[in-house]
Amino acid sequence: MNFLTGSNDLGTLGLGLLIAGAAAGLFGGILGRGAGLILVSALFLVARSAGIGTDLAMHLAVGTSFACLLPLSLGLLAAHGRSLDWGVVRRWTLGLIAGTAAGLAVALRLPGAQLALVFAAVAVAAAAMAVWVKDRENVKPSRGLFGYAMAFVTGTTAGALGLSGAALGNPLLALCGLLRARAEATVALFAVVITATGAIVMAVSGYGLAGLPKYSYGYVNLLAFGATAPVTFATSLIGAHFAPEIDTKRLRLLFAVVALWCAARVVWNVVG
Repeated sequence: MNFLTGSNDLGTLGLGLLIAGAAAGLFGGILGRGAGLILVSALFLVARSAGIGTDLAMHLAVGTSFACLLPLSLGLLAAHGRSLDWGVVRRWTLGLIAGTAAGLAVALRLPGAQLALVFAAVAVAAAAMAVWVKDRENVKPSRGLFGYAMAFVTGTTAGALGLSGAALGNPLLALCGLLRARAEATVALFAVVITATGAIVMAVSGYGLAGLPKYSYGYVNLLAFGATAPVTFATSLIGAHFAPEIDTKRLRLLFAVVALWCAARVVWNVVG
């Protein structure tokens, strides 16, 4: 079942990517977070199942995840764009850009096994924040150095791990008191910048690298993108449409379980 190597035998690997893409889109559309965590872990496990080494598999997962998350982020921005908080955009942009650049540097320099373990740690943190961070009102998003630090951390984790920034950005803004709709819209704008930049950098950085599977442009595999991105985009729009009618408390708990499962599978694959 060499899905990433260009074989016609898609089998279980292709089906796994479709299921992961659907789950990522639903969580992204309803909760505004979680899509990247699911995609990176699924892409990594598929690449490893296809016989690709840990280092290359993790970098392929990061680069391809960026590409898959870009249309999803554009769709979420289109759906929630009217709720953008331009004050947060002005205060966070510099820190987010600096953090994304730092994260991409880490992604390109860190060995894949270590990057996978960092991914697992971030997934555990995202699971904890999904359960324990509650929406608060009448609190203004942090300004000054602390606000810059929050943006920098969000950009760094996203840039290093192939995420959109929503897994940490949304709960951090919720901690600051930003209402759910405004937080999701604002993070969606940041996600477009992060994922577009990440996809381009990972594609260019890995271009011509020996050992890449067929249909790869650098660290972006077009076969995996073609199987995953359309279903992720479609289910994210469905999720965004029904999000206002859904009680997200139980869904957050489910997301936490999924994030922990993703972390456990990645760690087991690396050290098991």
